[in-house]
Amino acid sequence: MSYKYFFTVVLFLFLCLLFVKYQANGDEKDISLSSVIDLVESTYIIRQLIKENTLESVLEEHDPEQLALLLDNISPASMAFESEVLTTTIPLVAVCYCNNDDAGHALLVQQLENLALKYADEVKFVIVDAIRLFSLAQDADITTTPTILIIKDREIIDRLEGNNSMNSLEQVLNTQEQF
Repeated sequence: MSYKYFFTVVLFLFLCLLFVKYQANGDEKDISLSSVIDLVESTYIIRQLIKENTLESVLEEHDPEQLALLLDNISPASMAFESEVLTTTIPLVAVCYCNNDDAGHALLVQQLENLALKYADEVKFVIVDAIRLFSLAQDADITTTPTILIIKDREIIDRLEGNNSMNSLEQVLNTQEQF
């Protein structure tokens, strides 16, 4: 399978994920479509599609060999990362955090929601739970949380680490010289 075809398939998968509702243990569960994308939720959707053997129904035209290649080599978390992060055409802010404090997590999400509203069509915001998606955190060399990665054109252009990283992020976004 060519890389161009693979990325097209993953992008199409992401677009389909925006409209997918799924059944979880007999109870319908809605994934909220907030302005901040949670990679845990995206990964869950992909896992559900695989579990229900319906992933192929949301992919564009493909043959069984291509689907098998995708499933054998790409984890659901990597599929979510690819579709949410690496296919965007605008700068992206990925915030890696440890979800061990519900109050702190809620505050982080609220801060990101506010920034996402402020920079609506200019910057995309994604949160990554570094514990639940540890392979993604490891690939990004996350050693402290929160860590904020600013990505443009599939490349990390800035990295902010530690407790003051949210304040630093606002300063970087306000200057926007890098974008």
